[in-house]
Amino acid sequence: MEEALLGLPPFVNGTFSSECDYKIAKVLYSITGPLVIFITLCFNGLYILLVNYVKDDRTASTVQTTGISISNTLHGVSQLPIFFYFFLRDNMTDPVSANWCNAYRILGFILPNIFHTATLWQLVVFGIQRFLSFRWPFSAFVWLKVDRFLTFTLIIYVCASIIHSYKFFDFVHDSGVPCTFSYRKGIDNIHYTTFYHWLCAIAVQIVPCIIMSVCVVPLIYAIRLSYLRRKRVFVNSLTAIPRNRRFTMKQCQSLGILVLTLVVEWPLTLLIILQLIYPETSSEDCKYTSLVIVHFTLLVSYLLFLPVYFILNFELRRTFALFKSDVTIFFMRHLQMDVNSDDVDQQ
Repeated sequence: MEEALLGLPPFVNGTFSSECDYKIAKVLYSITGPLVIFITLCFNGLYILLVNYVKDDRTASTVQTTGISISNTLHGVSQLPIFFYFFLRDNMTDPVSANWCNAYRILGFILPNIFHTATLWQLVVFGIQRFLSFRWPFSAFVWLKVDRFLTFTLIIYVCASIIHSYKFFDFVHDSGVPCTFSYRKGIDNIHYTTFYHWLCAIAVQIVPCIIMSVCVVPLIYAIRLSYLRRKRVFVNSLTAIPRNRRFTMKQCQSLGILVLTLVVEWPLTLLIILQLIYPETSSEDCKYTSLVIVHFTLLVSYLLFLPVYFILNFELRRTFALFKSDVTIFFMRHLQMDVNSDDVDQQ
């Protein structure tokens, strides 16, 4: 069975799909991959804390970006056991137990596909929601409620799980071999594999990428229209220009996230489509190397989300300064209490 739709080379009975795939995966996933995931985990944890730190500032967009950050984090964290166990070992050619082979398939392919699907569709809804907010702000204030987007986020997670969840049950362990699995009787044919691969290509890659690409141009138009509208309203204000610029930069963060995502997702989409249409033209020696590289680039792109937020969002930087100040005051108070307690004991 080959499940390499999203990065890791297939692993069967102690050997990967090819020596070339294994070598490039070992270079990217032995130390660099876990480090990237750990930094992403810290960044996303900090972002989730900041956007929810001031309860009055919670909006539909913060709900969506929080959901996106959670999906990004889970996408990487779910693969960490695989990175640590498989790619940090020197004896990778030794066969592993059936449990670890099962874990390689579940943690390396199925769960990452679920979280990746959830991320993409949340970004699609995020792009549409941001366009409506910028283009018709007063109507959006009435309709784009936090509760509704919490429901949307939950629906996206459920649908993403449904698309891939049957992959947990479609295989059986071949007895007598430590790490070899095959599809269950009745679905062990090429039509099942083709159906699943094309379903993922269309529902997970092609449709979301097309929608996000289409959203980029209207989003640019809506941001510019919003800028000109504020410029006319605050034409006589001395502080209008810097305030308008900060607000426009904050609006551009959604555009930056969509563009950053499309830069990585379109190459991944094209690679998947090419492998589905022309499977016989791909080199057997390095069949999945390109997917491994794009998958690693995907992990790196998730790490860049927080820097984009910080660069373009003045309010997030202000919330970070408030959070840092509160943490400093908290520790200073406890330190002062400890000092006063020591003085009392000495007296």
